[in-house]
Amino acid sequence: MKLETARKLIPVAAALAAVFTLASLITQNSSASVSLYCAVLGLVFVAAMVALVFGGLKCPWCGKSLVRGGMKITRCPHCRRDLQSGLKTKKK
Repeated sequence: MKLETARKLIPVAAALAAVFTLASLITQNSSASVSLYCAVLGLVFVAAMVALVFGGLKCPWCGKSLVRGGMKITRCPHCRRDLQSGLKTKKK
């Protein structure tokens, strides 16, 4: 999976997990089956978000993980390449 795709899908999965978890809490007293389905969907989206973070946030050039700060950084801390262009940056 491409880095930009993972960066776009992680907030969507987090929002859907929050929506389904809140729906599970709201519908808890009225219908047990709907509440259970919403809770399970919330957990599925949390699992999808974790899989996206650990599987999708990788440097396209060296392949190493960018979990720490992967949503904001612009260069890989391992190979020091720009994540968009692939050009090496100088040490500071």
